[in-house]
Amino acid sequence: MANDGSVKIGVEFSTKDIQNSFRKLQEEGRQLADSLKRIDDALEIDPRNIDLLTEKYQTLRKTVANAEDQVSILSEELEKARESGLEESDIEAYEALVSALAQAQEEARMSAAALNDVTRELERSGIDAESLANSLDSVSRSSRSAEGSIDRVGDSLDEVADAADRNTDSLENMSDSFDDARENAEDFSDNLEDLNENADAGAGGMKSFFDSIAGGVMVGLRDCSAQDGGRDGLSLPRYGPLWKGLRPL
Repeated sequence: MANDGSVKIGVEFSTKDIQNSFRKLQEEGRQLADSLKRIDDALEIDPRNIDLLTEKYQTLRKTVANAEDQVSILSEELEKARESGLEESDIEAYEALVSALAQAQEEARMSAAALNDVTRELERSGIDAESLANSLDSVSRSSRSAEGSIDRVGDSLDEVADAADRNTDSLENMSDSFDDARENAEDFSDNLEDLNENADAGAGGMKSFFDSIAGGVMVGLRDCSAQDGGRDGLSLPRYGPLWKGLRPL
């Protein structure tokens, strides 16, 4: 079977990303091996159970794909090691890589053989393995498509939430603007009232001012009349400066 992670491979990979990818494949291989063990235990009780055989067929197809991916990574790493002269500079690391590749290839071969066995078992039960594989592939594609749609819906909901947050901020800003406008209007109204009061007070003050001027003029006229012996009118040359700046209304 594919490397289930129980075998420690002392391989130094060329990059951290490749190492992480290989370890991820190992973890997936371990989970597949656990699933196959559970299925085989159930088949010992009911060897011709079609549902169990179908599940084993599906799991073995994934196991073969996983093993082939491990072989591919190790083959590429071995080629890089040869090009870099690792065989001469670090023979132990090189031999560890060669051994890991050989082990992965053997596990891939065993997984493929197990898949062939379950395929024949299904065909003896009247099930077309090729049609079953196509159906499983179709289901897998549909599942991935559904997951992609769910992810897109999630992204759309996030965008809607962000837009709602922005709209909330805009409404709050608009509310603040309305509050400011209302306060400014109230201030303007108060200023108008103050202006009206000041205007009334100013009008009264001007009226008092002109009344005092008129009173003063009348007093002056009486005084001038008395000095001229009570005659009507005034001597303009004598009181000219007083009248010079006055004009009829």
